[in-house]
Amino acid sequence: MNKLKLFIVSIFFLLPILVFAQDTVKGVVTEKSTGETLPGVNIKILGTNQGTTTDFDGNYVLNNIKEGSVLEFSYVGFETQTHSVTSGILNIGMVESAENLDEVVVIGYGITSRKDATGSVSKISSDELRKEGLPAAEQMLVGKIAGVTVTPTGEPGGGGVIRIRESTSLYASLEPLIVIDGVPGGSLNQLNPSDIESFTILKDASSTAIYGVRGSNGVIIVTTKRAKSGELKFAYNNSFTFKDVVKKADALTADEYRDFVNTYGNAGQIALLGSEKTDWQNEIFRKGTGANHDLSMTGGSDKLNFRLGIGYNDEDGVLKTSKFEKGTYSLNVGSKLFNDKLNIKVSYRITLSRYRNADSGAISSAISFDPTQAVYTDNQTYGGYFQWVNPDGTRVAVGAPANPLALLEQVHNVYDSKAGIGNIKFDYELPFVKGLHANLILGVNHADGKGMDHTASNSWTTASGFNNYGYQGTYTNKYRDKLLDFYLNYVKDIDAIDGKIDITAGYSYQDVRKSEYWVKNLQRDPSKPVEKTDAFSPSNMQSFFGRLNVNLYDKYILTGTFRRDGTSRFFDSNNPWINTPSAAFAWRISEEDFMNDSSLFSDLKLRLGWGVVGQQDIP
Repeated sequence: MNKLKLFIVSIFFLLPILVFAQDTVKGVVTEKSTGETLPGVNIKILGTNQGTTTDFDGNYVLNNIKEGSVLEFSYVGFETQTHSVTSGILNIGMVESAENLDEVVVIGYGITSRKDATGSVSKISSDELRKEGLPAAEQMLVGKIAGVTVTPTGEPGGGGVIRIRESTSLYASLEPLIVIDGVPGGSLNQLNPSDIESFTILKDASSTAIYGVRGSNGVIIVTTKRAKSGELKFAYNNSFTFKDVVKKADALTADEYRDFVNTYGNAGQIALLGSEKTDWQNEIFRKGTGANHDLSMTGGSDKLNFRLGIGYNDEDGVLKTSKFEKGTYSLNVGSKLFNDKLNIKVSYRITLSRYRNADSGAISSAISFDPTQAVYTDNQTYGGYFQWVNPDGTRVAVGAPANPLALLEQVHNVYDSKAGIGNIKFDYELPFVKGLHANLILGVNHADGKGMDHTASNSWTTASGFNNYGYQGTYTNKYRDKLLDFYLNYVKDIDAIDGKIDITAGYSYQDVRKSEYWVKNLQRDPSKPVEKTDAFSPSNMQSFFGRLNVNLYDKYILTGTFRRDGTSRFFDSNNPWINTPSAAFAWRISEEDFMNDSSLFSDLKLRLGWGVVGQQDIP
């Protein structure tokens, strides 16, 4: 009897733990010094893409959290915190980060500090990124910045789809402009996440107008890790990932399907039922695995230093036959000459990647295919896979889905890519005017790809007139991008206004050449000719740009920008030149005398912004 009581009491104590182990974590996030609640705090489960943000009252709720999971809390102006989950209630007090206000952020053709930014600008530094251990750079932005959404593709090496403030358009591209070490037009797929020093996100028109006809969807500025002086140092990091399909589509089992057909079907339909119990989703899905290896070497003197990085990523997708491999090689070199008046930075990285694409149509086929049929058959007409055929052995041309596993295993779609991006930047402080710098950036972005799409000759899906010939096609593409940017930057402190002025003016030239070539029907179906298609798409853009920033008494900040783009994409219009001006004002209210005795706000700033941006990526 005593043992029974002890058992019942133990169940009552253990039940909350067992329920919590896969249930809900909730809490409230406040500012530690004042106790005020904080809305919009980003909360992320480390090692996953799952996360949320606090509501207007600072409350948050996360479901399906296991005990021991680590939550990361991040908020602009506050120190990022990580906490292990040990109970169903987790309340957090955020601590103000004074360093964040003075942190330097990269903007278009220049830099500023967080406190002096007049536009909507956010930054993620390397300290926040280093914890991730994720294979794709896009995934590093998940749940980090308000207004930036990342939708993972789920494919190996696919990264994710990025949207900044949810741009919409019927025909134009919705992709934000990617600027890598000063070279616009790059791709995050070209980068090894371990080589990234920081992301700076320009969100509103007043901050993106400096990029003219490419700034309408926002701008992501990527700064890679630079060379550092000092003794030779090596660093090695690795991580391993495991993926699985957590929830599958709720399809009928074989027994449920058989009961339904026997109850409601006619004699002909009942006769088509098989005797197997096949879970088609189990046949096409598997546990995905991945591995990342990163090696870096850095060293040198104050006059000449370097950083070398090598990375390798190997990833098998959860959909059978899907696979991705990527190798990255990067080199950054820094040098100072002429009594440190001339600063030279050289950056180049090359990425080799291979994609084995799986037909996602196999998923819908697996949901709809008859679960009473076997995966394989003794009939080798269609490669030994069970397929729906007519009494004479020919395929059922209309209404029948294809064997899901055959869609994956009888198709070989492979794409190889070699891409490189790099630049050399000269920053020279002119001797005759203190604070005046001349900057020259020469950049290049190039890519070469080739692919093959092969379907077996005995594939049910490519039967033509019930005579199988299969399919094979090849394609190649080339991309060449040359960049020249030259601009002058003048910064001067003015004691009379207890502030400074920052002036930038320059010229940009960018030339892009794209070409593609396809060859189809290489397996010679006599009813179809071999098709050859090629496409060439050149574009050129020349621009003049400028920016004026005035800081008065470290409290009132005015910024005005102007860019004039001449682009060949609009050559057929009445005027191929597009003007994109912007203006912004920021008032640091927390620096006013009447705020001295207030402890309610650590930093309070009012921003007003206006701007015109454009979009040249249209049909």
